[in-house]
Amino acid sequence: MQLISLEFEDPQAGWRLSHADFFKDITLLVGLSGVGKTRILDSIRYLKDIANGKSSKRFFGLKWHLKFIQDDISFEWFGEFQKLQATEGGADYLSFMFDENEDDAYRPNLILERLARNNNIIAERDENGIRLYDQTTPKLSNKESLISILRNEEQISVAFHGMNAMLFVDHSEEHRSGRYMPYIKHFEKLTKNSSTIEEIRSLESPTHIKLALAYQNCREVFDEISNQFQEAFPYVKDMSFKFIEIGSFGIIPRLYITEVGVANPIPEESISSGMYRTLMHLSRVALWPDGTVILVDEFENSFGVNCIHFVTQDLQVHSRRMQFILTSHHPYIINNISMKNWKIVSRIGQTVVVEGAERLQKSASHHEAFLQLLNLPQYAEGIATE
Repeated sequence: MQLISLEFEDPQAGWRLSHADFFKDITLLVGLSGVGKTRILDSIRYLKDIANGKSSKRFFGLKWHLKFIQDDISFEWFGEFQKLQATEGGADYLSFMFDENEDDAYRPNLILERLARNNNIIAERDENGIRLYDQTTPKLSNKESLISILRNEEQISVAFHGMNAMLFVDHSEEHRSGRYMPYIKHFEKLTKNSSTIEEIRSLESPTHIKLALAYQNCREVFDEISNQFQEAFPYVKDMSFKFIEIGSFGIIPRLYITEVGVANPIPEESISSGMYRTLMHLSRVALWPDGTVILVDEFENSFGVNCIHFVTQDLQVHSRRMQFILTSHHPYIINNISMKNWKIVSRIGQTVVVEGAERLQKSASHHEAFLQLLNLPQYAEGIATE
């Protein structure tokens, strides 16, 4: 999967993305707080939800135009949800008091949609219904996207899988918790069915579970991750898993690290959050499939000073097989990702504008380019009134 470009409008939030192009390796969105960097990532997250058939009261009035590539096939996806209508007395906010999962009346309909494959329209909808390959279909849900309801169609399944090849990272990884229970119950079966790194990468499982499977079945990959982790934290001399059987619940893979000068191995729940999140970053980029699009808001969050250089370098190594879209305010990260990968985000009223860094001197060093960036009006004065 590769995201090419996006236009997006969200009337409820009062903002519009005029146009954003993304690089095939790393796109670093930079700009002042409040210009809309996080909203760009949120809009992509919404589109993944919509592609999976979700309709939410948050989606009233959404409009988008997304271009992406999956399996060397180019797709264009246009869509628009109905606008939010004022209720009697003008109290349109009352709709937000209802549970969107219980009442279809408070979930919007899709009123326009079009999916093109290699510039040929294969499915579209309007007020007259849905057409697939230019043939009218039986009546289908108007709350579910074309990519979702037609995902079993050979021409469309590729787009569906592409939209699901996106991984959103919000730095909320915590030590193993109850959310891993479904995988713990079937961990033995996962171990038997995931003997290669390709099979582990293809699993729709949390990164922690994939790391445990790599320890079991692909030790060379696990050792590479462990060596990288020890490079970031030189006082760590070993990392391993223990597998604890808990009767009918299954097998719990429990991570331990051993530190220099500490007698007993340290269990995962006692590892610092910064160390754990660094480990999850290293594991994520090693254990998720080629073509994954990884989106990270404020990439520097939770990485200590000793890790930022390392994880930024690691990111650039893996960008040969993955696409990364990041936001950051951290000078070190901006200064150590090539200016050819910068996209400068600014806002004029409700319109978010994304521009390249072409006006910077190409011969400038990273540090000189960073200083030039700070002085650009789009960066230094990133929010303007209309």
